Amino acid sequence: MYSQASQITFICPMIFNYFPLDTQVCKFQVGSYSYNMDKMVFQVSQLGYAHTSRSIVLDYDIRIKPLDEKDKVFQGGALGNFSLAGFEMILTRHVSHYIITYYLPSGLFVVVSWISFLVPTDVIPGIDFLPSSCRRDSRYRYTS
Repeated sequence: MYSQASQITFICPMIFNYFPLDTQVCKFQVGSYSYNMDKMVFQVSQLGYAHTSRSIVLDYDIRIKPLDEKDKVFQGGALGNFSLAGFEMILTRHVSHYIITYYLPSGLFVVVSWISFLVPTDVIPGIDFLPSSCRRDSRYRYTS
């Protein structure tokens, strides 16, 4: 039996199509390229995440889980099957910050603008000045 402690930094390609409701999944796999499963089998004894002072402040919840059974074997065809060890890191974004900071104020602006359409223009003096001045400016701009 052989055991080796190590510290590894790896890059996870992220897809932001569903930002800020996105969840990122990163797989880390390591194995031998010389010895197939007949000679060497990898096993993971402990998984964890150590948050250190050097770590950046993340906007995600981090969850680490073991690899699925299908991800523990690399099928090398005629060379045989190779054992892999590793983990899957799941990053789930904290959504509440984005709702409070962006969506709530934007939604309030929309609701206030809808309500302004219900107010008659003769009740508040000068309320029709802005739209008429915009029309007048655009008329002069296109005729000049």
